[in-house]
Amino acid sequence: MTSLFQQIISNLKFAQLRQELAVSKRLFILNFQSKKLLSLLHTAIVFIAISAILFASNGYHTGFQTINNVSGYLPESLLQIITFLGDSTVALALMLFFARKNPATLWVVFVAAIIGMMISHGMKDYFAMLRPASVLASTEFYIIGKPVYLGSFPSGHSLTIFVFVATLMYFSSRKQTQLWLLLFGMTISLSRVLVGAHWPIDILIGSALGLISTVLAVTICQRFTIGFNLVIHLLLLTLLFAAGLSLFQHDGGYPLAADFAKLLAWFTLFVVIKDYGLNNVITKTLASTHLLHKMHKIKRNN
Repeated sequence: MTSLFQQIISNLKFAQLRQELAVSKRLFILNFQSKKLLSLLHTAIVFIAISAILFASNGYHTGFQTINNVSGYLPESLLQIITFLGDSTVALALMLFFARKNPATLWVVFVAAIIGMMISHGMKDYFAMLRPASVLASTEFYIIGKPVYLGSFPSGHSLTIFVFVATLMYFSSRKQTQLWLLLFGMTISLSRVLVGAHWPIDILIGSALGLISTVLAVTICQRFTIGFNLVIHLLLLTLLFAAGLSLFQHDGGYPLAADFAKLLAWFTLFVVIKDYGLNNVITKTLASTHLLHKMHKIKRNN
């Protein structure tokens, strides 16, 4: 038992992870991408400008019915899964897929999430805007999943997914990948209107705030690099891992996404095992168990 425990500890490769964090820190500082940050800010400005045009044209609720009516042509299960991807627990779990390959993404997302959370909750409390379920009769629009009535502005799901998307866009070197990430974020944000949870202006401002939060986070992380400390990094990984495991019981109010959530939970568990060396221990242990079983079977036959 002690030998197995020692094997597990040695296979975690903390020394190697420390070196990876040091390299990631140097690359992050030396590779400061000011043009990408400007591009993210420009995208945020476009979202804000569109929301201003919508508000000026016909008020806060402009465009809701037009977009929401599209839900009648789409499978409800698909809409629930898509909008569930904007859940903060899901976004945290998804970061496990990138944490070992590029530890800097984890530190940036963490700081951006804190900034975004403070802005979002502050604005929700200050503006206290009503959601569609509080304004419209249930027969007037499509509502999918558990109805929510308060805290419409801005959209927290949109902010969350754009923190995730903007972080990956910043670290991506391919324009095509950046474009796909942007479309991915826009699709999930749009789903908030399709499921009847938000007005179009909510998702536009939420998306813009996610982009702005990420720009601020990158700038802050350039100066404060404590996130590359081994202990801090492992604490953040533990947080992500806990988020991933919680998906076994968490559907974000969208029951048709429950099976997808469980599948994602298994994937995050697999990624942690694969990326942090435990797979070697498990493989060796299973092989040893199989060999002992074969030896016992041979002895029994003899």
